[in-house]
Amino acid sequence: MAEIRERGKAAEDLAYLSDNIGPRLTGSENLERAEGWMAEKLKEYGAENVHFESYDYPSRWERGSDDYCRLLTQSKRQMTIHAMPWNPATKGTVEAEVVALTGRVDELLKDVDRYKGKIVLLGPINPTSDEKESAKLVHQLNKEVGRRAVAMITSMEHEDGKFTMYGSPYDSYFDEYFGGWPRVPFGFLIREDRSMLVRLLRKGEKIRMALRLGGAITKTNIKERNVVGEIRGSEMPDEVVLVGGHLDSWDLGTGTTDNGTGSIATLETLRVIKKLGLKPKRTIRFVLFSGEEQGSCGAHAYVAAHKDELSKFQAVLIHDLGAGKPTGFTVQGYKEWMPTLKAAMAPLESIGVTGIPVEKHWDSDQDPFVVAGVPGFFLDQDTTDYFASTHHSQTDMLNHVKPEEYLPSIQALAVAGWEFANMADRVPHVKPGKMVGDGKD
Repeated sequence: MAEIRERGKAAEDLAYLSDNIGPRLTGSENLERAEGWMAEKLKEYGAENVHFESYDYPSRWERGSDDYCRLLTQSKRQMTIHAMPWNPATKGTVEAEVVALTGRVDELLKDVDRYKGKIVLLGPINPTSDEKESAKLVHQLNKEVGRRAVAMITSMEHEDGKFTMYGSPYDSYFDEYFGGWPRVPFGFLIREDRSMLVRLLRKGEKIRMALRLGGAITKTNIKERNVVGEIRGSEMPDEVVLVGGHLDSWDLGTGTTDNGTGSIATLETLRVIKKLGLKPKRTIRFVLFSGEEQGSCGAHAYVAAHKDELSKFQAVLIHDLGAGKPTGFTVQGYKEWMPTLKAAMAPLESIGVTGIPVEKHWDSDQDPFVVAGVPGFFLDQDTTDYFASTHHSQTDMLNHVKPEEYLPSIQALAVAGWEFANMADRVPHVKPGKMVGDGKD
């Protein structure tokens, strides 16, 4: 652990990834640059068998700089807005009335024609008494409104002028996470501007808006890549401990904490093991995934490509929760993984990494492995600044990383990975199926 704290390269490497390469939207040229740079760093730090593993990806989307939003009524003020990636652009600047989509889902479905030709401001959709039926109705409502609206606008979790970005070329992403949001021009406001619009509409005022949402798909049917390297095991080389994080990011900031920190923690784990001349009994494989932000595309592709090898995986460890102080590892609801995890975490007690929240589950690249029955562990961290400031936002930049909090997370990843690679016991696999944890993200 002293090598990471006193002679580590993480700060230098994270600064280069953040400031020199910058945002790394899946499919973009910047991500391609980052993948090439990461492969060279893996080689420099001593990894064996460094290579790319490609998979099919629908398209490359580029943001552009022509997003525009201005009130034509009330204050006439201009507001900043950002288009959702992979959704269509508006046909130039559109002018339309703004109406809110909020209320009980079954009641809203009775009058979907009121949204025709409107800019729809998304609000809370209340369920009926039947939860399963309500989920279906919400999907139906979003699709029906999408067929009629000229655009949709909303804000997400952040406050204090911060944006929150989401988007994917896969419709299944919206079906799973956002109640079936439709493929229409879709813009993200800051929460303060959305709240202003809500207040005006609640007073019964008519709002008209000029709106332009840009961005374009510039290539289709492309190849994306995961970056892979390893240290071969000295005694059980066919058994694998995978240490990883996702290299892709959103494009408003520089992707420092989501997930430059996890990518560099993976790289630093390799560097310190090689620097100290350690030889793991099992193979430790380092994987920088792409496409996590669009639904863990790279991890799904990896699991599919390595399906015949998964039975020999000892554990998968993922770092994808920012730069906060580490607190433990999650077990995604599988209590049978706790004894071996406790053993792997034992050396971390000195830095306070002792927690094993049984039911907690963060959506990330461990999920496709866990669904396949492979033991998957996610590094749990303090998320105070992450969810208040940097997650998917334009403020996801290097100045939010405090070394005294971030470096222990690398120590936790490296030590746990090393312990899993060298313990006598195998971590039990589980029956393939679905996630057991509570699915919070």
